[in-house]
Amino acid sequence: MALAVWMLRSTTMLFISCSFSFHVPSKYFLTCLTDSELEYITYDDLQKLVDQSQQIERLFRRMTEAMFAGMIDLHIELRAMTIEEWYKTFCRKSPHLLQLVPHKYIASYLGIDPTNFGKLFNNVKF
Repeated sequence: MALAVWMLRSTTMLFISCSFSFHVPSKYFLTCLTDSELEYITYDDLQKLVDQSQQIERLFRRMTEAMFAGMIDLHIELRAMTIEEWYKTFCRKSPHLLQLVPHKYIASYLGIDPTNFGKLFNNVKF
């Protein structure tokens, strides 16, 4: 069973932080649902860049802070909203994903049974 835990827009930086930072095998993997071009950097190469440039270190710190702030917001939304409110919020923020992403992945991301997602999709206006 696939579990969608994150959906990203193009040009978004992504890394599997625990695996990357702590050098342990990842418990999950990435799947691109559209044609994608990916760039990568090794941990050692990133550390060399960070050691050479305070600006790069600051950039990565700010990107990490933004990622954590987004995760906190997501966590709060998941706990504070009803399923319908969460669905409407998702639809307002990312309506284009309803056409791009298979609904089973959106349902998984929202923590909704696919059947209930179908009912929301067909009956709830946002």
